[in-house]
Amino acid sequence: KLVIALQSSGPSSIFRKILWIPYALLFRLLSKKVDHFICASHFEKKLFVEKLKIPENNFTVIPNGVDAKTIDKIRTVQKPCQIISIGRMVKNKGFHHLVRAFSIVIVHHPTARLILVGSGPYECEIKKLATNLRLEKYITFIPSIHQNQKEKLLKLLKSSTLFVLLSKYEGQGIIVSESIRAGIQT
Repeated sequence: KLVIALQSSGPSSIFRKILWIPYALLFRLLSKKVDHFICASHFEKKLFVEKLKIPENNFTVIPNGVDAKTIDKIRTVQKPCQIISIGRMVKNKGFHHLVRAFSIVIVHHPTARLILVGSGPYECEIKKLATNLRLEKYITFIPSIHQNQKEKLLKLLKSSTLFVLLSKYEGQGIIVSESIRAGIQT
């Protein structure tokens, strides 16, 4: 049996959209030899069924898990009014909406702080928006944290009181599952 696990959150740039053309053709050709496909989410399943023109019954959704033991062993003090959002800095993740909403939150909760973790092509625009809204002293930007520093990311997550993800779509959404396991409001 040949089983292939496919993962994608969808193309987020013109270049990635162009890459879908040869990718889709290749998988259509290979799909006749593949017994089954696995996706991490229903979003991915729908995406691949539509893009690759492979019948839906050839797919199974098996969500990614989280490392509960590592999350549970992290000890930190939760900071009141600390909001965190983690993700690639691209427009579809909604960081610009979060920064605008935070400008309203800070009026009613002046001790609130926002931590944005991630890097990407939209990062400069988000920082510029924060500056234009005069929020730079309330928002901390942290570049992407590498997978081998997962405990550092989890400590930031567990020290927050609220996790926010305003993404239009998520292929896997592992960080949401991790925030739920960490016990913070999501």
